[in-house]
Amino acid sequence: MKPSSRTTPSTYLEPPHPEAVAPDTPGAWKTGSHDLARGLVLAGLYRTGRSRLRERRIVVGKGDVEGLLFGQQHILTQDFFSSRGGAYHTVPVAETPHFDFISSNGTNESAYLSYLECSWAYLRPQSNTSLERRARVGRFLDLFSAVASAQRVHQPVRLFQRPDGRWVILDGNHRAAIALELGLDLPAIVVSPRDALRSIARHSGHRNGSKWIDKPPQSLIHAGREIVRGFRSDTQEIIASIRSDDLLGGSLLDLGCSIGARCYAAVESGASSAHGLELDTRSASTAVRLNSFFAAPCSFTAHDLKRPYIARQYDLVICVGGASRLLQSGQALETIRASTGAFLYFEGEPCSRPDDYVSLAGGTFSEIRQVGVAERNGRKAKRSPLYRCVVQR
Repeated sequence: MKPSSRTTPSTYLEPPHPEAVAPDTPGAWKTGSHDLARGLVLAGLYRTGRSRLRERRIVVGKGDVEGLLFGQQHILTQDFFSSRGGAYHTVPVAETPHFDFISSNGTNESAYLSYLECSWAYLRPQSNTSLERRARVGRFLDLFSAVASAQRVHQPVRLFQRPDGRWVILDGNHRAAIALELGLDLPAIVVSPRDALRSIARHSGHRNGSKWIDKPPQSLIHAGREIVRGFRSDTQEIIASIRSDDLLGGSLLDLGCSIGARCYAAVESGASSAHGLELDTRSASTAVRLNSFFAAPCSFTAHDLKRPYIARQYDLVICVGGASRLLQSGQALETIRASTGAFLYFEGEPCSRPDDYVSLAGGTFSEIRQVGVAERNGRKAKRSPLYRCVVQR
């Protein structure tokens, strides 16, 4: 089948289950009442009981399945997709290894097996064996046969729409690949972008002492607004403290980037690209997957900052939170010296002064000035100075 070149799904509504129609909605579902249904969906008026749903059911037309995007990247598949010649955050269904495999009638399995090996190395390392991967190939073929026999995809995929208008698959890449190959409509559940981001970022819930914090470590910013509240809510404040001349058109390295919120905010504010280093692999993977929404020139590496990271120089380096304390203790100095091309912004200790850091990095910096403040451990009441350092020329 030759897929359509269109990228924005033309959708129609699946008839909801009768119990999903609220008692205060006039009339039950009637076959063919698509205009009424579409109106209710657009107005957000489908209800279960009296509670408003954040999700809605649609059907993606068979000509538009090709334009759906893969949205389940993580820290290891980031490089896998980049190596295939495109941006890892924008991979259409027709360019996934899932579709490569199923469109070859199961004969071209090398890319799909490589994908499974790469993906499972992070997701399920204990069962990442040749035998288990072969079993997954068999289940994929069984699913294809079942859908081909029924000529219908029964279980809906989950989608959200990102700012550039593209539709991203939160769950259901295999089903989307099968629908594309068989030329079938694809049932879907659409969630709001904010709920999609919350769903992705909640996997990075963390502990503050003995207390579990069920929210992302950082607030997520888009179009200058906080769209998901984080434990640490100073993402925008930190980026706004960076001088525009230091940021515009430059490359940025975030040491201890957590889920990447500062990288995305920096690119939105004018940086040409951003790279984040993060010790926690789960947080780094969350940062990668969030780029299915931002579609930004950002990349991430899981790395322990107690070990040097010497890859390239960046115009601007930022070091906030736990990473800044590694810097001050001297454990990240080699990385700082090797990576900072022009400017370093770092979070100092509360009540500190620029003079306290004159010897920082052994005289690497010619000027240290306070340019703003940062939250301390997610508490606005406890603030730390944010310093700007200029590389000694």
